[in-house]
Amino acid sequence: GLELAACRGEEGEHAIGFAEAEARGDDRQRRSASTCRHAAQGSIALHLRRVSARPGQRRGGRVSEHQRDGAGDLLSLDLDELVAATDRAILVLLDAWEEPITAPMYEQIRYHLGYADPAARPGKRMRPLLGLLAYASLSPDWDRALPGAAAVELGHNFSLVHDDLPALDDDAMRRGMPTTHVAYAEDIAILVGDLAEVFADRLLTTAPPAAFAVWNELKIELNIGQYLDLLGSAARRFDEGHVVRVMSMKTAR
Repeated sequence: GLELAACRGEEGEHAIGFAEAEARGDDRQRRSASTCRHAAQGSIALHLRRVSARPGQRRGGRVSEHQRDGAGDLLSLDLDELVAATDRAILVLLDAWEEPITAPMYEQIRYHLGYADPAARPGKRMRPLLGLLAYASLSPDWDRALPGAAAVELGHNFSLVHDDLPALDDDAMRRGMPTTHVAYAEDIAILVGDLAEVFADRLLTTAPPAAFAVWNELKIELNIGQYLDLLGSAARRFDEGHVVRVMSMKTAR
């Protein structure tokens, strides 16, 4: 938990210090940022070891032998490989739809995701990682959940591209790089965010209807949470209940 809390500043509007560090070449800060995801993954691995040591119990009864075997395999999983597999699933999708006339647009979405520049610092990919681990706890075939993991990451990044726009958070830097609307243009950033959302939906077209319904509810809550965030910012006043509701709708769910 402490590692995750310490890493929260890597992304989002309160990334104080990281953008400045990139600008002035502060190697110590940059190294701290680049190891953030690994610290968070270490926290997850520690939690998995603790869970694996407990009796196999779930609400409503005992875990099946198949489920217990799948949960035990979590300790043998390479977390970096789960992240890499998610990235590959996204890149395959982008490659499949790219054509010469639209190549710049796909380059722009790769830029935001951290694929365009080898020196870029991609996001932590914590959301798809947690989703794959949850699936792997029930079945060893975690790769079957890759479309969902990739969709969650694309959906998250759709919101980031739009949040960075001047009309919302007006952020100039993300992950140590100029935000998409700064690097290109506001209209391009809007389209890049829209495309990420549509691709996320496409990845989930084969998901069970109930899962797709939950996905749509999450997107509605995300937009409502952003609206409530804007209301609080405009009023320059946040009571505890308002803050909790914004966080639960934008992040916690």
